[in-house]
Amino acid sequence: MLGDHVRDQLKQGAGSLVGLVLGAGLVTVVSAHPGTPATGVIHSCINNSSGTIKIVSPDGACLNNEIAVDWNAQGLQGPPGAQGAAGATNVRYRSAQATGVARAFCQSGEKLTGGGGFIEDPSGSGAIEKKLRQTYPISDPSGTIAFDTTAIGWQAASSDFSGNVIAFAICATP
Repeated sequence: MLGDHVRDQLKQGAGSLVGLVLGAGLVTVVSAHPGTPATGVIHSCINNSSGTIKIVSPDGACLNNEIAVDWNAQGLQGPPGAQGAAGATNVRYRSAQATGVARAFCQSGEKLTGGGGFIEDPSGSGAIEKKLRQTYPISDPSGTIAFDTTAIGWQAASSDFSGNVIAFAICATP
């Protein structure tokens, strides 16, 4: 008797499960991509409420709250762009050497394109470590930091403003 009751419950549960699965299948197969799969076409489903885009296979189906959208993987060739500016000619490395702080400057007519610095301790000076503390573009001989296109040189300084510092500026003529 208990076995009959269990068997009836299983039958009823199985019937409900089949109905649920079929119902879910009907809900999800709402919108498919029309036509045959085309090469070079991206197929997607866009969620109507969140705007989330989901890439799907060419025969993929969208949910009832999604819209099917296709687009080409590669667009049409655009018009040619404008001619770019002429590259720099005559690149020069200008350097300066001093104790503690060094400043290297471009010459008149040259434009600063970069720079840097390093420190050399004299041979036999012991194990005192010197580090580079500053390295930046400058806009005047006093070492004011340059912004935008105002740079005329490069400054470098050691960690304790001693030691042999070499600054270099990379300058070019347009």
